[in-house]
Amino acid sequence: MFRKLEQAVRAFKTREQAIADRLGLAGPERERAGAMIVGRFEDGTPVTLSRTARSAAPPNNFNYTNDPGTRCPLHGHIRKTNPRGSGGAEPEMAERAHLMVRRGIPFEDVKRAVLPSELPDADTMAAFLEKVAPLLPERGVGLLFMAYNHSIGEQFRFTQQIWANNTNFPTKPVGAHGLDPVIGQGANRPGEQKLPKAWDDATAGTLDTEPFGGFVAMKGGEYFFSPSLTFLLNL
Repeated sequence: MFRKLEQAVRAFKTREQAIADRLGLAGPERERAGAMIVGRFEDGTPVTLSRTARSAAPPNNFNYTNDPGTRCPLHGHIRKTNPRGSGGAEPEMAERAHLMVRRGIPFEDVKRAVLPSELPDADTMAAFLEKVAPLLPERGVGLLFMAYNHSIGEQFRFTQQIWANNTNFPTKPVGAHGLDPVIGQGANRPGEQKLPKAWDDATAGTLDTEPFGGFVAMKGGEYFFSPSLTFLLNL
């Protein structure tokens, strides 16, 4: 399965900054706004494990057993598309059967002003709009996403329709948690996506007035056989 996904990087990152303002995040902690949307910091650190980026080899052996949404929101992208046994609708092994071997490859149809690693730091929205936003591409960049499936219906399509596009997934706790903010398809309804106001502190409450979505657009895609039908017919 192949999809070309264009990302509106400037709009995406500007929205992150607005959420950081609403959460009162300052300095290096502003990055947590984006980490809660994706589920990981830009260096790969899972937000369910740390309130800040660790700048180390990111772990991948973790789950959400002790995180009811107070660290990684229930609608966080990597939590929606790989609930790691926390989805609530199926036993863990049945849930894992929907996962795919997948990889995203960055593409650039337009030349970037600077590389992401060369972007200046910005600790406020004003600084971001002045120094960073003008350097970010608005269109023409994104990911070439490829995934191998033994059953497209039970893996790729299931992940997109039953998990990412389903506002009631995860099923526990019961209630609406919002669409996947990165690849979810459809309109976000007010009050569904909930961001913890403080990391790992349920008493601080949640921010549910900043819906996030619509920054990724599919530009094309297709299902392919691997090996190809031509190869199989000539065995």
